Amino acid sequence: PTTAKLRMFYALAELRSGDVDSAAHELALAQAFWNGDRERFGDALARSRIVEGQIAKQRGDFDGAVRVYRAAVPEAVATLGADADDTINIENSLALVLMQTGELDEAEALMQHVLAAKEALGRTSDDAVTARQNLGAIAFSRGDYARAESLLRAALDARRDTYGPSAAMAAAELSLARTLIRSGRPDAAQDALAEAAQMALHFTGDHSPLTLAVDQAEAEAAIARGDAAAAAPLVERALKEDAAFGDKTPLYALTLALEARLRALQGRDDEARALLADAEGRLAALGSAGRTNLAYVRSLERVVAAAH
Repeated sequence: PTTAKLRMFYALAELRSGDVDSAAHELALAQAFWNGDRERFGDALARSRIVEGQIAKQRGDFDGAVRVYRAAVPEAVATLGADADDTINIENSLALVLMQTGELDEAEALMQHVLAAKEALGRTSDDAVTARQNLGAIAFSRGDYARAESLLRAALDARRDTYGPSAAMAAAELSLARTLIRSGRPDAAQDALAEAAQMALHFTGDHSPLTLAVDQAEAEAAIARGDAAAAAPLVERALKEDAAFGDKTPLYALTLALEARLRALQGRDDEARALLADAEGRLAALGSAGRTNLAYVRSLERVVAAAH
């Protein structure tokens, strides 16, 4: 039992550092052990679904992640209890993946329930901060940048004052930076980006999804400032790094959209249009996994068309 538990923690560490295959292998070994006695280890299996869904997400299988988490909620209720921390954590994971598949109303309702449940359990510190941070991310996905900024700044201040640097704080800084960039204030995002980059690298490594997302945001900020010279190497690096995870992920498609914005900034309009069409096609092919970002890429196509 101890070895199986350690394998799950090892899987999570591998996942955060970007080694998805190793994470899946370790988790499969742990789950195989627990499946040998589901009556005894049903609670461990239920808890492991959080990591299982994260592996599916990192592979670009967002629908698969939704299936894992939807099935995991009643499994957790049965083995852990409806009000248990880990049951609520699975609901939190479901809310996050629903946000990424564009099911924003259900995602927000679930996240509000998560926040209320954590507060009812007396979890008013880290768990509540994380739930508010996630509500800020949902507001960002809605394009409600004012509300997103308010929620994210409050969560970030609480996290900084209480817990200090961490991967979670890096994610909060990244979300705030993205919000500022999309609301037309790329210069204001620089401090948040610098802190996010340093913490993501320190806590998750140079090939983690979080570090790659920060790199992408730095490129987006440079483009938004109109600084093509600074943006070019950042976009090139982001494309190379994202391709390591495969070219059929939302992250890669968004980096293609960034390259398109760079080409438009450089006056290479035909290339920009071709890249945006490529990004749109990739996101459309991903189905629900690409839904949230598809609207953003289409808005860029309208901007390029209107400008020229």
